[in-house]
Amino acid sequence: GAGDGAGTGASRSRVGQSAGARRAGPGAAAADRWAMAALLDASFIVAAADVSDFNHEASVAWLDRVGEPLLIGALTLGDADHLRQRGLGIDATLALLESIASGGVRVVMPTTADLDRAGELLSAAREHRPRLTDAVLVAGAERLGVHRVATFERRPLAVLRPAGLVLDLEP
Repeated sequence: GAGDGAGTGASRSRVGQSAGARRAGPGAAAADRWAMAALLDASFIVAAADVSDFNHEASVAWLDRVGEPLLIGALTLGDADHLRQRGLGIDATLALLESIASGGVRVVMPTTADLDRAGELLSAAREHRPRLTDAVLVAGAERLGVHRVATFERRPLAVLRPAGLVLDLEP
């Protein structure tokens, strides 16, 4: 697999490296189907790829423990690309794309309803200056019924209050 500065490409425990063993099935993303999935945020994706990141070992250990499908929001993908290329270079982004192409990570596209809900979340938490990427991630989690979010930036997500859902911010 393509290298990204995180060791060999053979390990399924690195987001952005070959992860063929972790595949989500084909078809529409129904809430009941994704309830046991985990959404990844950019801080987690960077830590998993960057061996010099303080949270690298924790991210790898978490990935080794979970067997659930891994999801990444389309906005988070752009955010992760920016951070990975800045710190690790183009190979890191190519490795992430390989992980997506192999089915190791599945991209979740925001719906119009997600964007509307993200606007509501941003307005409700405006004093904390939340980011659109985080609000769309929370809106997507609500829609899909996903409780688990892999992140090392808890505060930005904690200020956004999902409806009818308690987010488990891991690892």
